[in-house]
Amino acid sequence: MNFFKSFGLAILGVFLFLSLSFFGLVFTLDQTFLNRDFTVAQVEKLDIASLAEDIVRDQVISQATIPITLPIDIFIAGAVNETITDLEPWLKQQARDVTYSIYDYLEGRSQNLSVVIPLEAVKERLKINISEAVITSPPPGLTDMPPATIERYLEPFYDRIPSSFEIDEDWLGPSTMAQIEQLRLLASHFNVIYYALIGFILFLILMTILLHHSVRGSTRALGATFFSCGVFSYGGVWLTKYAIGAQSAIPQVPVYLQSWLPQLMNDILSPMELYSFGLAGVGVVLLIVSFVYRRQAE
Repeated sequence: MNFFKSFGLAILGVFLFLSLSFFGLVFTLDQTFLNRDFTVAQVEKLDIASLAEDIVRDQVISQATIPITLPIDIFIAGAVNETITDLEPWLKQQARDVTYSIYDYLEGRSQNLSVVIPLEAVKERLKINISEAVITSPPPGLTDMPPATIERYLEPFYDRIPSSFEIDEDWLGPSTMAQIEQLRLLASHFNVIYYALIGFILFLILMTILLHHSVRGSTRALGATFFSCGVFSYGGVWLTKYAIGAQSAIPQVPVYLQSWLPQLMNDILSPMELYSFGLAGVGVVLLIVSFVYRRQAE
């Protein structure tokens, strides 16, 4: 009889340890990737200006070929920087809107993933900044021309800048959409998994208490499981942070992302870190109870 009881308690302990460890991952997902407010906060910490500068150059300026031969590349580069600086609050709002639209799709509130970013404000500000730069310091060949003539030379360039930029399934590509669809499937079943796991953990705790049938034995067994799981979880967090710190500088990643990614990972790991401390703390309390509890009270 004692053998079957010990065997049952061992099985319950293993399942409880695994369930608590897995719940830490689920809890972290709930607080980070599946939390739109967390994602928006992380996007706002990103250097939006540098990111937008790359997008404007790659997605906007690249589509607007210059139909005349003028050495105005230097003016365009300066005007892009100035335009991004002027419109930074607007850019942050657009980043928030895009994030919310993506989460609407992930959560099933929208059936199609299509986000249109209006670029009229960017186009108008870019036009003003380029015109001011070219007219103030005209390139060779335009020094004797009046401002109105210079504007006519630049007008075809302005006309070819797109009025909007769309993020949709075609732009993201099949591989990215496949990952997004997996996230969408996870999000649709996440609440069921979350609460079912909590129920399963409570069931394992109850069965442990029933099998021990004593305060001292149950608190000691549960305390040891909670404490060891907390230490194990925190060890995983520490190793992950150490690995990230060792590879903080990645040549292929832009500089503004290199400074942002470590902070992002710290914020992602923060819920797991708190969860680990909570488990270890509960474990310590239960172990203390098991040692100070009087035998005659049982």
